[in-house]
Amino acid sequence: MKRHQLPAAALLGAAAGLAACSSTSRTAPPATVSFAAPQYVQQAAMGDQFEIQSGRLALERSQNPTVRSFAEQMIRDHSASSSQLKAAAAAENVSAPAALDPQHAQMLQQLRGLHGQQFDSAYMQMQLHAHREALATQQTYSKAGDDAQLRQLAAQATPMVEHHLTELQTVWRNVASAPPMPAPSAAPGTVPMR
Repeated sequence: MKRHQLPAAALLGAAAGLAACSSTSRTAPPATVSFAAPQYVQQAAMGDQFEIQSGRLALERSQNPTVRSFAEQMIRDHSASSSQLKAAAAAENVSAPAALDPQHAQMLQQLRGLHGQQFDSAYMQMQLHAHREALATQQTYSKAGDDAQLRQLAAQATPMVEHHLTELQTVWRNVASAPPMPAPSAAPGTVPMR
């Protein structure tokens, strides 16, 4: 079939996009497509670090107790996830990045310029987008990853990310200035993450 002749990166991008935008179950990508361990570790580590750093910023900037509680949960859960990822990556001789990439750093910088309800709205919107991206990453790698130990880690991380998305819906309702929650295919006002 011609679609199998597309570059693996294009197929992976399409698979991740579909996973983020679709609530229906889908089959695993074709066997010829694999998700490389270094790419997975990079994406998962960036997601964890962004959650931890933006959560710390939320504890400084937000006055909303629900947002603050959510931020504490993000720091706790993503710190644990990050530790597990680093240990599994090291066992497979894959390096986890030590700092945020430019996209995540820019998102964090945008949050630093906001306060009060504006901060809460932007923080929650970025959390929604980041968790949708994280879910696509974890689901895709757990099905098509090239390393068994990291595939297992991705499969174990998926329920945590799904739980965070459920929590986000509750928190979103408590952020007074937040617009209606965007549909899975949209994340207005955020910087797309890779």
